[in-house]
Amino acid sequence: AGVLALLERIAGVPAPRRHVPIGVLKMIGHAEVLLAHATGRVPELTPGVAEIYDHEWRISSEKAKRELGYRVTPIAEGFARMIAWLRASRAGEGARAPVGSA
Repeated sequence: AGVLALLERIAGVPAPRRHVPIGVLKMIGHAEVLLAHATGRVPELTPGVAEIYDHEWRISSEKAKRELGYRVTPIAEGFARMIAWLRASRAGEGARAPVGSA
């Protein structure tokens, strides 16, 4: 399953169904920056943030595993823990992420 389908299943919230081209995101980012300058608010999207979504971010954790004993948390488990923390913090039950709780 894809990442969005996995999140949809774990969170019980429908995944986005629209695809927004990267060029449109960048234009929205530029408009947000202009509005931010005019209104004094913080932009919700910038061209730089939009640019992040235009890259393939595949990396390896093999060196960290080998040299530091790093242990990878399975993605489904990580998403489940993140969603539980987000829901708890939204409900006022805690504002700190569970560090080191495996």
